[in-house]
Amino acid sequence: MKKSIERIKDDKIVKNDSIVYDAFFKVLDSTATSYTISWKYKCDILYALNLPEKLKTNKNAIREIEVIYTTDETGSEVKIENWKVLSDIFTKAINDAKSNLNSEEDKIYTSILTPIVTALSQQEGIEEFCAKELKLFHYPFGVEFDPKEELNYDEVIPSPFSKQGLKAKTRVYFEEHSYKDSSCTFYTELIIDPDDSKKMLLSVLKNVDNQDKDIKQYVKKSKYEINDFNGFSYVYNPGVPMYIINTRKVEIDVKDIKESRTDIIEIEFIEEIKQ
Repeated sequence: MKKSIERIKDDKIVKNDSIVYDAFFKVLDSTATSYTISWKYKCDILYALNLPEKLKTNKNAIREIEVIYTTDETGSEVKIENWKVLSDIFTKAINDAKSNLNSEEDKIYTSILTPIVTALSQQEGIEEFCAKELKLFHYPFGVEFDPKEELNYDEVIPSPFSKQGLKAKTRVYFEEHSYKDSSCTFYTELIIDPDDSKKMLLSVLKNVDNQDKDIKQYVKKSKYEINDFNGFSYVYNPGVPMYIINTRKVEIDVKDIKESRTDIIEIEFIEEIKQ
């Protein structure tokens, strides 16, 4: 797996970074209707959570993580069984990072981190925000597609900064398909509702600086867009992802800030390890 981040501020690249790590899937148990699976990897927790750069200085945040989860016979559902263990690991890493901040920094970052810590204290939060790779891996399982048809639908994306989540429009379409090889390549495009994005931004800025009387005005005139593009290459019988790419681009133009950020997750099948 590979994760990369590119930040552009005022038309200049201010960050271009990436990490590469191996992840291992192992079926621990199976029945006629379910699987219990171990997903194990080693990474920097603070990097994985996309926290601000100021907080990514704790070397103890580099940990080996094992996610134990169950799924049904089609692979369409993901339920993390050891979520409480993961919750303790992730929240401790965040709290340890906060301990190095001065009082002014703590005031600023606490308002940003509190919703994240609250989300990570619940099973749903762990499944939504700490297992994005798993959700990508299982995305097409249990669904029957017609490769000749394009799908368009509305959905709500969970966010730690919005109780209602963020409304989004999604498009799904196929590029390649082979019945002979049981293989296909398809793409999804997701566009977050700009009004919902601005509401989320307003909420965060109010928490950071609730003394600024003009926050509503400059957020109203601002640009804050979140768009996802995903590519999937699968051998669908028996259901093996050969390559997955997730690209999320965030563009912000508000007050004195003009910045864009592109986060990329790549998952590539390497080999099957025989036991």
